[in-house]
Amino acid sequence: MKIENKEMLLYSMNKAIEEAEKVMNERGNDEEVYYRVGTALHWIVDCFDRVKESGVTISDSDEKFKKALYAANNALKHCAELFKLHKIAGGTRLPVRLPIRLLEVYYAWENIDEINLRHLDQKENYKKLMEGKKISTTFEKAREIIKTYFEKDENTIGDGREDDCSRDL
Repeated sequence: MKIENKEMLLYSMNKAIEEAEKVMNERGNDEEVYYRVGTALHWIVDCFDRVKESGVTISDSDEKFKKALYAANNALKHCAELFKLHKIAGGTRLPVRLPIRLLEVYYAWENIDEINLRHLDQKENYKKLMEGKKISTTFEKAREIIKTYFEKDENTIGDGREDDCSRDL
């Protein structure tokens, strides 16, 4: 099945990622970061859902990455015991030694050991592929992977069924 609203999905995902990156770069308040990260994650997962529905084959490594993203999304949506999935990481630590090396401060994915998720494979993939890593890097990787699969969808032939919207009445 062809993904008909790719441009709208990509626009929504890209806008949500850009807004999340902006608030993280500005070190916005926790509530705003939580909202923007969750919104970006939602659109990324929606895009991956459309890839799955289109019938395009997803590589094993991309499938594991997708499952890691699903773990994060499911934790945000369904786990009452989850406080947040982001934390500030990096930066220069005290005491400082000379010469001083200033390290980047960034938002990273939080540990989810204490979170009960129904799909243990998703949780395992999250721990391996996302936990402790930069959120912005994860979003960029997701964006590139989805773009690749959306392009593959353009090269696939439909399932042969007519869409109800395309028939003359």
